[in-house]
Amino acid sequence: ARIAPPVCGLAEERIESAKVGVASALSGSAFMVPAALLQPDAFSAQWELSHDLLAAMLLLFGVVYRYAVRSDGENAMLKQGVVGAFAITRCFSALQASPQCTALPLTCGPPLGCASASITRTRIAWHRFA
Repeated sequence: ARIAPPVCGLAEERIESAKVGVASALSGSAFMVPAALLQPDAFSAQWELSHDLLAAMLLLFGVVYRYAVRSDGENAMLKQGVVGAFAITRCFSALQASPQCTALPLTCGPPLGCASASITRTRIAWHRFA
């Protein structure tokens, strides 16, 4: 006889997903530390970007894996979500740090390059009075 999974509320599901994601990111990142420190470009901007994205991928993998192995029925959206999550992680692995980026902490300038603070303030003011 199969045992039915416990029924949890949405808030409890989110808390459990957060726990799994954090545990996955921390344990995977800790496992990679020895190999990461032996790389010739250790502590460069690309090195930091790669390892920051690794932590994000591990967090996403932990959450997706938690839902993918559930036995509470067939869910087509869940299967699409698994495929989408792994597509996102594949895209993360292809990102490259630009030459102007600096490491520790990773800084690459303002978001999108053209969204400086003065432009953002101007847009906010324009929408308030328009």
